[in-house]
Amino acid sequence: MKKEKNSILKSLRVALIIIGLVVFYAIGFSVTKVNLSETKSPTRQTQLVRIIRALFNPDLVTYDKVSTEVKSSVQVPCKEKEIIPIPAEESDGPYLVLSSNCLNAGESVTVEGYNFPPLESQFVQFVPPNGVKLKFAEASTDRDGYFKTEGVIPKNRESDDPQTIQVTTTAYAGNIRPSQTVRDTWNKIVETLFLALLSTTVGCILALPLSFFAAKNLMEKVKSDFISISLTLFLIPIGFYIGIKLASLISGQINRFAMQGWILIVSTILAGAAVYLLIRWLFNRESAADNGNSAKQLLMLAKAALGFLFVSFLYLLANSMMAIGTQLNISLGVFGFLGSFIEDLGEILEMIIPLLLGFSIAFLFSSWGSRLGKHLIKKVAPGTTRILSTLFAIIAYAAIALLLMGILNWLYLFKNPRIYLHYPALIGGAIGLILSLLHKPDEEMKIGNAVYFITRMIFNVLRSIESLVMVIVFVVWVGIGPFAGALALALHTIAALGKMYSEQVENILDGPLEAIQASGANLLQQIVYAVVPQIIPPYISFTLYRWDQNVRTSTVIGFAGGGGIGFLLQQNINLLNYRAASVQMIAIAIVVSLMDYLSGYVRNKIV
Repeated sequence: MKKEKNSILKSLRVALIIIGLVVFYAIGFSVTKVNLSETKSPTRQTQLVRIIRALFNPDLVTYDKVSTEVKSSVQVPCKEKEIIPIPAEESDGPYLVLSSNCLNAGESVTVEGYNFPPLESQFVQFVPPNGVKLKFAEASTDRDGYFKTEGVIPKNRESDDPQTIQVTTTAYAGNIRPSQTVRDTWNKIVETLFLALLSTTVGCILALPLSFFAAKNLMEKVKSDFISISLTLFLIPIGFYIGIKLASLISGQINRFAMQGWILIVSTILAGAAVYLLIRWLFNRESAADNGNSAKQLLMLAKAALGFLFVSFLYLLANSMMAIGTQLNISLGVFGFLGSFIEDLGEILEMIIPLLLGFSIAFLFSSWGSRLGKHLIKKVAPGTTRILSTLFAIIAYAAIALLLMGILNWLYLFKNPRIYLHYPALIGGAIGLILSLLHKPDEEMKIGNAVYFITRMIFNVLRSIESLVMVIVFVVWVGIGPFAGALALALHTIAALGKMYSEQVENILDGPLEAIQASGANLLQQIVYAVVPQIIPPYISFTLYRWDQNVRTSTVIGFAGGGGIGFLLQQNINLLNYRAASVQMIAIAIVVSLMDYLSGYVRNKIV
C-alpha cells in the first residue's frame, strides 16, 4: 500500500513538473511574441527568397561594361503631314519597332525589341527634347533577344521637335576582375585586423600588471600595520598630485626653449647620455662601503637629479619623435605613414609621462609612509603612537572621502558645498576615528584583500559594459572610425584579460612560490621568479584568444560607428544591398577561420 502511495505521489510530481515546464515555455513564447502565421505570409516569403538568393550570389567579380542606347523617334503631338514612317529594314544589332511613330499624349504604343541580350530585363524610357529620361515600360527578353511591351505617352510632353523612345542595353566587355565591393571589403578587413591587434596589445600591456593585484593567492598575504596604512592612504594622493604638477613644470620649462631640428635631437641625445652616466655612477656608489650620512645625502640628491633628468629626457624624446615624424611624413611620400606612426608614438609618450611620474612619486610616498609608520611603532612611546595613529587615520579617511566625493561632484555637479566638502570630510574623519579606536597602531591588517576586491570590482564593472556601448562614448570623443573602435575594445580587453590572467595566477603551483617566500623574497621578487615562469604559456594562449575574439567583436561595434568591416556591413544592410553584404560576411568568416587556425598553431608551438 505504501509503495502504491509513493508511486502515485511520484507520478503527480512528474505531472506537475511537466505542467510547470509547459506553462514556463508558454510564457516564453508569449514574451518573445512567437507568430508562426507570419512565416506563411506570401509577401514575407517572397522577400526572404530574394534576400537568400542575394546572399548566395555575392558581388565578387565584375566586367567592363559597354552601354548602347537603342532609340526610335516619335512625334508628339501627331501632325498628319509630318508622320514619321516606321523603319522597315532590320539591323544586325538591337533595334526597336513601334506600332506608330505619330502619337498624342495619353495614347498607347506597342514597342517591340529585336536582337537584345537574351533573358534579361529591359527598361523602356520616354525621352523628351530636354533629355530627362522618363519611365515608360518594362519587359523581359526571350531566348532570341525579343521582347514586346506597351506603354502610354506621358501628358504635358507635347513638342514640335521629335522625341525618343529608347532602351539602354549593357554588354560585358574585357576581362574578369574583382568588384569594387571586394576591394572595399579588403580595405576594411585589413582595418579590422589591425583594429583588433592594437586593442589587444594595449589591453594586454595594461591587464598584465593589474592581474597580479586581482590574484587572491598573492594579495591575501600582503599585510601592513594600521598606522602605516593610514599614512600610506594619506600620502598616495599627495604624491600623485605632486607628480602631475612636477611633470607639468618640467614640460613647461623644456617648451620655453622651443628647440627645433638638430638642436632638439642633440639635446635629447645629451640628456639620454647624462641619464646613463648618472645611473652607472649611482650603481657604483651604492655598491661601495661608504655609508656615512654625507654619502647618503649625496646619493639622495643624485637620485633626485636622476629623476629630473630622466623625465626631461622623456619629454625631449617625445618632442624629437614628433618633429622627426612630421618631417618623415612630408619627405617619404607613399611611406609617409611611417612618419605619422613615429609622430603618434611621440604624442602618446608625451601624454603618459605625467601619469608615469604621478604613479612613481605616489609609490615613493607610499614607501615613505610605510617606513615612517614602522619607525613610529619602534621608536615612539605607545601612547604617543596611539594619538598619532588616530590623527593620521582621521586625516587619511577624510581625504579619501573628499577625493571620492570630488569625483561624484564632477559627475553630478552638486551646488551645495556641504554635500561635496563638509559632510564627506566629517563622515570620513568619523570613520577614521572609529577604526583607530578599534585597531592598535601596530595591529597588522590584510590590506592585500582590499586591493584584491577593488581590482576585481573594477574588472567586473568594465566587463559588464559591452564594447558596443563603450564605442558610442568614444565616437563622441574621437569621432566615427576605427580609432573609437580600438579604444572601446582595448578598455573591454583590459577587464577580460585581467580576469583571465588573475585566475591563472591563482591556479599556479604553490611549491615554487613557497620556496621563494622562505628565502625572504619580497612580493615583486616572488612574482618575477615564482609566478611569471608558470604563467607565460597560458598568458600567450589567452592573448591570442582575445585577439581572435576582438576580430569578431569589431564586426559588431562597426554598427555603432567603430569602423572596420562592421561599418561597411551595416551600410550595405541599411541600403538593402545584400549581394555586397554577402561579400563582407564571407570575408568575416574567412578571417575568423584563419585566426582560429593561426592561434591554434601558435598555441601548439609555444604552449
